[in-house]
Amino acid sequence: KVERPKPSPAVAKEFTGAWEGTLEAGMSLRLKLKITNAESGATATLTSVDQGGAEIPVSAITQKDAKLTLEVKAVNGGYEAELNKEGTELTGTWSQNGNAIPLKLKKAAN
Repeated sequence: KVERPKPSPAVAKEFTGAWEGTLEAGMSLRLKLKITNAESGATATLTSVDQGGAEIPVSAITQKDAKLTLEVKAVNGGYEAELNKEGTELTGTWSQNGNAIPLKLKKAAN
């Protein structure tokens, strides 16, 4: 059982919704990120589609202007990205266990 993280401060609406991308980490891993704002703040889950599809809770979400930082303690990982002007892509770096891999996520059609 994974401990549910406390909500983070709400993020701008441009960041909410579903995002999809592929992490090239020796093999291709399709990822889905879902960010929501609620009255209590922002929450997010990360799903590795090719690794069983389990939803991994994001421990902390920080947004400053167009930059987004996610902390994913359950897998000792994190993601730092910047939103493009159109609000359709997050371009950044996935870090896990000392490795840093480029990761681009595109806004998914709901």
